[in-house]
Amino acid sequence: MGKLSIMQTTKAKAVLYVVRPVAGGIREHVTLLTKYLDRKKFNPFVILAADDMLAVRLRDMDIEPWILPEVGSVDPISIIRTARKVSEIVRSGGVSLVHSHGYRAALGGGVGALLAGVPHIATIHTELGGKREIGLMGRLLQRMVAFLSRCIIIVSEEIAGSFGRHKIRLVHNGVEIEPLRPKSFRIGERQVGMVGRLSPEKGVDLFLEAAALMKERIGGVRFVVVGEGPLRAKLEKLSESLDLSAITTFTGFVDGAREMLDSIDVLVLPSRSEGQPMVLLESLAVGCPVVATDVGGVRELLDGGCGVVVPPEDPEAIASAVVRLLEEPESVSQIVKLGRRRVEEHYSAEKMAERTMEVYREAFS
Repeated sequence: MGKLSIMQTTKAKAVLYVVRPVAGGIREHVTLLTKYLDRKKFNPFVILAADDMLAVRLRDMDIEPWILPEVGSVDPISIIRTARKVSEIVRSGGVSLVHSHGYRAALGGGVGALLAGVPHIATIHTELGGKREIGLMGRLLQRMVAFLSRCIIIVSEEIAGSFGRHKIRLVHNGVEIEPLRPKSFRIGERQVGMVGRLSPEKGVDLFLEAAALMKERIGGVRFVVVGEGPLRAKLEKLSESLDLSAITTFTGFVDGAREMLDSIDVLVLPSRSEGQPMVLLESLAVGCPVVATDVGGVRELLDGGCGVVVPPEDPEAIASAVVRLLEEPESVSQIVKLGRRRVEEHYSAEKMAERTMEVYREAFS
């Protein structure tokens, strides 16, 4: 149970975050946003759907979350329960603003803020439906979120959707910038990897199909899949059928990708749908070259030679790009340099938090 007494003793405005079940990018985003929020101006409180890794991280920052399993469910009863809880916390604790993360969380969070009479902001982290036509229900969902929100934060221009332009505020994701450790290709065996949830939209099957092509074209390469998800068993069988089992490792869940990226020579992001992938930002920050599919905000992030962008659903293009990087290490140093500079100038966690606070101040005006 969150502790409302904390915010009653400070002049900082209390912000209630409503966060749907999360993994990967959203978890990193919320972790860094609450960490770098200026506590003299804004005091964070959080409702989560589960007592998960994000809850552990929040407690490490002395933020005790409320756990409400209904958060993020789109059935009417769950939305009503979420809205009631949000409204109760806002009214009893002096909360000034509700900030929801994800379309589904924004329904309950937005209705709760409306009932309590405080502004609501929604952050949209990914494309709705990827490259597919979202249909009537998708457009209706976007309009409902827009109606319930004072502002809509998007992490990439590519996911603006059908929200009214007057409500949209672009706030890029951010990562912590640490000193760049020297990174070079190992002599002999090299490692190509991907980091992400093992679910359809992440395109792990495409990575494995590309890996099978790479194996035929270049020797001394191993492959690693970092992450967990519902497709793990199916993907392990696919790896076996492609004769990759001996040179492919499935690590399962790893809390924080940065250490794994130090052991990867080329990162592949084969996604079918994305917002602005945190793992790409992490890769650029640590100097790991990237090959990524042209979805969501990927091109926007890698524009200017910071990485290699390939068409979606194209294992051949992925394999060719990775092999080219492995065979031409002299070209990698320039890619790494450009990527690191881009993250330092535009995608730090501090900049992300400051831009978000600017949206908060606008919502109060």
